[in-house]
Amino acid sequence: MNWKELPLRPKPVNTHPPEIIELLLRCQDAANEVLEDVRALWQHETVRGARDPLGEFLESANRKNLWNGASYERFHLSRRLELVGAEAEWLLRRKRDDSDLPPPFWLRALPLCCRIAGEKALFPKGGGPVLRWLAFNMDVRDHGSKERIEKTINLNSSDSPVKLIRPCNPLIDVLFDYVKETPDAPLYSWWAIRFRTTGPENGLPGPWLDIRVSVNNRQGIGKEMPLVNAVTPPAGLRSDKERGKIMEMLRQWADFGKTDEIAGQSTRYIRNYCRTVERFYPNRRWPAAGVDALLCPGIVCPPDPAFGGTAATLFWGFEGSLSEVQARSLLLLSQILLAGIGQFPRVVEVQHQSILAGMERGAERTLHQLPKDIAALHRDFTDLKSDLDRLRRTNPGIPYFQVPDAIQVMMMFMKAQNSRQLWQLPEDLPLMLSRTWTPRSIARFVDRVVWPATITRILNDGKVQDLAEKGELSWASIQDLERRYPRPVLALEKPFKVRNPHRVYPLVLLALRQAFQHTYLHTLLSGANLHRDRGRPPRPGKVEIRHGCGRGQAEYIIITNTGPPPQGGETRPQPGWANDLTVFEGLTGNWKVTEVKPMQWSIYDDTKQSWSTELRYQPAHRKRNRAAAPPGDQLFPAHYLER
Repeated sequence: MNWKELPLRPKPVNTHPPEIIELLLRCQDAANEVLEDVRALWQHETVRGARDPLGEFLESANRKNLWNGASYERFHLSRRLELVGAEAEWLLRRKRDDSDLPPPFWLRALPLCCRIAGEKALFPKGGGPVLRWLAFNMDVRDHGSKERIEKTINLNSSDSPVKLIRPCNPLIDVLFDYVKETPDAPLYSWWAIRFRTTGPENGLPGPWLDIRVSVNNRQGIGKEMPLVNAVTPPAGLRSDKERGKIMEMLRQWADFGKTDEIAGQSTRYIRNYCRTVERFYPNRRWPAAGVDALLCPGIVCPPDPAFGGTAATLFWGFEGSLSEVQARSLLLLSQILLAGIGQFPRVVEVQHQSILAGMERGAERTLHQLPKDIAALHRDFTDLKSDLDRLRRTNPGIPYFQVPDAIQVMMMFMKAQNSRQLWQLPEDLPLMLSRTWTPRSIARFVDRVVWPATITRILNDGKVQDLAEKGELSWASIQDLERRYPRPVLALEKPFKVRNPHRVYPLVLLALRQAFQHTYLHTLLSGANLHRDRGRPPRPGKVEIRHGCGRGQAEYIIITNTGPPPQGGETRPQPGWANDLTVFEGLTGNWKVTEVKPMQWSIYDDTKQSWSTELRYQPAHRKRNRAAAPPGDQLFPAHYLER
């Protein structure tokens, strides 16, 4: 047969409308915004100055009241979802004072949740399931069922407070206590929990624990006891032992005995849970179309007694039956939205324990747990990426899901500090530094991992905050600040290629962050820029990179930046440099940051009015009787002063 006669492989059919792809993109953007909110909250003076910073952080991340005194109770889902989402977006856009806390997790996620539930491509109008309530929860350490319910943000259609009808347990206990009470539980929960009284009695196995309860949806709960039709464990569990533990937690939630039959049976706990959920629907009446609720988890921390618990959950409550496609889509979108916020409290908690116990003892205490957390985070993002890859087979237009750079850099620092291992993350940036350095490539490097951290440090600097309080500095947003005071200009003396790029990445990252922070802080604080005449363009700072080679394989990278000279030429130690370099001590191979004098790594050139930092590669094997270097190899002349 001629090859031209062979049947062509059919092209993939786009079965996912563009609206769903747009939701995926928005979920990824919202996840990044949530992570930025959490980072800003951890650095806020209210949290930093608290007696228990971690406790204050966890309490504030999902607090009920906003900075203007408004409460979550104003967002009733009895109104149109478009109006609820628009009001939440309006609050997010309002200008806040620097002293205000960042918006809580539920407010940041609410507009997107309303958009998801109102998307016609996913929930067509006319007879389909309708969103009636949403619940947001972040577990705080040592919380039990009662405290969890008190902290839950529940937005429903009847303005009912979250109050369990006792005896009863919240369904989130199945997730939260699962990792606390089982010593060899998974590092995180990838499966959701689905509680429903409608749809097929025996649901198909899916990525959720399916609990089907029979209720006369038209008559409501009444005096009858809701019977359990079927309980289907999550599909994909690797062992009967793990499946048994999940069922054990379900039995504890429903108050079944270890040997009791579940199918066709009921308990007061199940009945009271149905009566509690009933209050979230219009007029506090059981919906005639039945209940279908999906509890989507964030990342669950390891079952350590001090740290156990789920970081975040998103609970969707519908009237009417969800199709399998709708339920799977909700779970996928929720997992993308929750990505990032789950791991951050865990990492902060480990860091907090290190501070309390001392750096050395804290590292020993958390060493056995942190590698598991990082592996869990990688696996969680891998699962999300796999889901998108499956969708991409039928829809090539779906973008690739990328782990946020901020999370990866944070993981690199924590891995180096606690495990003494160098994970150069994100992986593509060390590869970028192994190629030719050009203004374009280094500008991308700065945009991704240097400038976001720099601007965060700048906005939290005490001098900047003092000027903002006096009204001498003001900005509506970070973009507005950069328009008024442009970021430093980045320049390369000429394009070059590092001969020994292995392990230089963390030192380049630290040096550029120090340089950009120092020069941009000078831009904001200098009187010439603060009191410049209107219409006259501001004078941005400058960061310059140059490269040179020494004898043999030796080479150096010098990063210079503009900035104020040392006060009175006094020699001062640089504790910031010392702290940063201690994290990567012994992990950067033959690359070192030149320590000009004890505790001094950056020096000032009074002729060029700039600071310089040298990164030097020195081969391990040297000749004993080495000749003196020629004058051209002297990198730091005598007229340099110490910062």
